[in-house]
Amino acid sequence: MFAKELDMKKWINNLRLKANGQKYTCRRATYFIEKRHEKALNINDLTELYMHLIICPFCRLYRIQSAMIHKMLRKIIRTESANTVTMNGDVKVQLQHMIDEKNRNI
Repeated sequence: MFAKELDMKKWINNLRLKANGQKYTCRRATYFIEKRHEKALNINDLTELYMHLIICPFCRLYRIQSAMIHKMLRKIIRTESANTVTMNGDVKVQLQHMIDEKNRNI
């Protein structure tokens, strides 16, 4: 099964389409998938991404997994920022003492 997937990956890489001198590679596709989470892609990049996604099942799966990871991270960040952690004064003094001791030994 694994060898079959590797053969398919080689076939897809050999099938790279060219347009405007750019290759539609998995590396570029994953870059655009991640970039899309941060900001909107221009029409050329978006077209290149979707042309690649048409022929590459691996990048389609990566896009789904990446979206799930970003969604989970946003949820974690939201809950972490809502729960502020405070430390009492004694713990702060103990930590500062430990830091000072380590700095003296350096």
